[in-house]
Amino acid sequence: MNDRWLSNLRGACRDWGSRFRSSVALTPVRIAVAYLVVGSSALLLSDVIFVQYLSEPLLSRIQAVKGAIEVLLTAGFILLLTGRRERQLQRHIDRLDRQHEQLEVLHRVLRHNLRNDLNVVRGYTRWIETQFETDRVDSACAKVLGTVERMTRYTEQASRIRRITGCEAPTWTYELTELIPALLETHPRVTSDVDLSVSLPDSVTVTANHMFRSALEEVLTNAIEHNDATQRRVAIEVRSAGERVEISVSDNGPGIPDHEITPLREGEESPVVHPSGLGLWFVAWTIRHSNGTLRFETNDWGGTTVRIRVFEAAADAAPVRTGAGDTDPQTERF
Repeated sequence: MNDRWLSNLRGACRDWGSRFRSSVALTPVRIAVAYLVVGSSALLLSDVIFVQYLSEPLLSRIQAVKGAIEVLLTAGFILLLTGRRERQLQRHIDRLDRQHEQLEVLHRVLRHNLRNDLNVVRGYTRWIETQFETDRVDSACAKVLGTVERMTRYTEQASRIRRITGCEAPTWTYELTELIPALLETHPRVTSDVDLSVSLPDSVTVTANHMFRSALEEVLTNAIEHNDATQRRVAIEVRSAGERVEISVSDNGPGIPDHEITPLREGEESPVVHPSGLGLWFVAWTIRHSNGTLRFETNDWGGTTVRIRVFEAAADAAPVRTGAGDTDPQTERF
C-alpha cells in the first residue's frame, strides 16, 4: 500500500514539474530570482548551519553576510546580461516579424495581381494571334505566350516554396510503396513514350515534410520534361541506407546545368534563377526541412541521378500518408 502511494506521489510530482517547466517562461527577472534563492539557501546551509559548529559564531556571521552580498551582486549581473540578451532577441524577432509581413504582402501581390495580369496578357495575345494570321505575328505571339507560361510557373513555384513551412504539422509519415505508384499514375508527363522502371521493396515508411510528395513530383518532372533523348528513360529505385531510406531518380537526359546545381551544393542562390532552378530549390528546401540529404550525380546513361535520403519512420510513427494530396488543408492554396 505504501509503495503504491509513494509511486503515485512520485508520478504526481513528475507531472507537476513537467507542467511547471513547460508553462513558466524563463524571463531575466525569474532567472535572477531563482539564482538568488538557490544561492542564498546554499549559503545559509554552508556558512551558518555547518560553519557555526566549526568556527566562532561571529566569523560564521561575517562569512554569511559576505556571501550574501556576493550572491546579490552576481544575481544583478545575471539580470543585466540576460536582460540585454532578451532585448537583442526581441529586436531580432521584431525584424523577422516585419520581414514576414513584407513577404506576405508580396505573396498576395503575386497571387492576385500578377496572376490576373498574366491571364489578361495571355488572352489578348491569343486574340492578336487569331486576328493577324502571319508568320511574324505568330512567332511574336509564341514568344509572348512562352514568357507568360514561365512567369506563371514562377508564381506556382513561389507558392509551393511558401507552403514548405506553412503547415502546423510539417512532418508526415509516408508509405513509399503506395506513394510512388500513386504519383506515377497521376503524373501528366508519365506517358507511354517514357521507358519507366521502378524498383520498390515490399514495404518502407519514411518521415518527411508535408510537401514531400510535391518534391518527388518535381524531381520526376525534371527527369522527363528536360530529357531530349530519342527514347527517354527514367529509373526509380528505393532502398534502405541504414537509418535512412534512399530514393534515386535517374534519367538519360542532357543533365542538369552546373549553374543550377552548384548553388544548391554551396547553399547560395545564383544571380539568375530559372523556373527549373527554382523547382530544384523547392526540392532542396523540402528535403532540408525533412532532415534529409539531396545529391546530384552523373549516371552511366550520361544523364542525372537525384539521390534523396530521408529517415525511416519509427514503428509508432504518425498515421501514414499514401497517394493523397500533400498540402495541409489549413494552408491557403495559390
